[in-house]
Amino acid sequence: MFPKNNDRKEFINQLTQQNIDISKEEWDSRETSWDFRINELIRMKNEVLKAESCKLEDAYNAYCEYWREKFFQLHTNEEELNRLFIDIYGLQDELTPEVPLEDITILKNEAKIIDGELIFQKDEIVKQLVSYAVGVMFDRYSLDHVGLHIADMGVSLEEANAKFDISHPTFEADDDNIIPVLEDDYFDDDIVGRFHAFLKAAFGEEYLEENIRFVEEALGKSLRRYFVKDFYEDHIKRYKKRPIYWMVSSPKHAFNALFYMHRYRPDIFARIQTGYLHEYMAKLEAKLADARRVALDESSSARDKKAAQKEITRIEKALKELRAFDNDALSHYAAQSIEIDLDDGVKVNYCRFKEILWPIKSLCK
Repeated sequence: MFPKNNDRKEFINQLTQQNIDISKEEWDSRETSWDFRINELIRMKNEVLKAESCKLEDAYNAYCEYWREKFFQLHTNEEELNRLFIDIYGLQDELTPEVPLEDITILKNEAKIIDGELIFQKDEIVKQLVSYAVGVMFDRYSLDHVGLHIADMGVSLEEANAKFDISHPTFEADDDNIIPVLEDDYFDDDIVGRFHAFLKAAFGEEYLEENIRFVEEALGKSLRRYFVKDFYEDHIKRYKKRPIYWMVSSPKHAFNALFYMHRYRPDIFARIQTGYLHEYMAKLEAKLADARRVALDESSSARDKKAAQKEITRIEKALKELRAFDNDALSHYAAQSIEIDLDDGVKVNYCRFKEILWPIKSLCK
């Protein structure tokens, strides 16, 4: 029954291949694809807008226009293929060619069908950019080429840059593979500051403030609140409980620090302990002393004393948690200098350190 008419066969092949190409492009637009190359908003800036710098809103609008066209092309093709096969097999009385928009299987994370309209989910599209930005911070990706930059253990930043002939990176990756994720800006490589630097490098300094606002409006909260409260759970979900960035975290998350598992070194927990946790505790103790002075100062207003007492309670609670975490858990792993093998997989390796890493429900038993 398949058509003997070569023109019709060619048309079917053309539509089918176009659908395959669109579906593959959509799949590869996410960083969990083996063939992922670059974040879509950056690709829009480079390939569609052809700009050195731009507003994120313009890149987002270009994204929506580009993928709306792809979505409806796929939909049109599906209905045309249905018509062709209904005609070939004489099923006009049994089937109709119409395909509900909900049955088109691309953009399931990035868009929804609402009242017959394709509505893009700005928060998810921006979260994909944030995820990519963290990858650039850790040198998993680079703004100077597409695809993976470091994905093998033991490769230094210098070796990776030399491999891709990069002498002056557009964005400097984190040198010690440790980025603190805290409720305030205590370190030079604070994750919010690093994200601001990423936006400046990727989309231009002139649009930095506007682009920060765009991101925060899309997330519905400040960048700091997103990174502290939501980013890691999003990362766990994005990577199906097999995260590639690991979060050292105290039991109630008073202290958090990210690192990239592919750049793991056996001394990383010792470096987190001495270079970040201990320094953070010292900074908190200094803030505590300041708050106590305000609380005891007779010249302080009642309002200032109340705020200081609240700060004292908060910091004392955090320090109690951090001292216990330091003594009861992190010190053990810092002293061990444990080797890992990437071939063992994320689950095996992550669960070796479950006492000091962000808990992932049902991963480690």
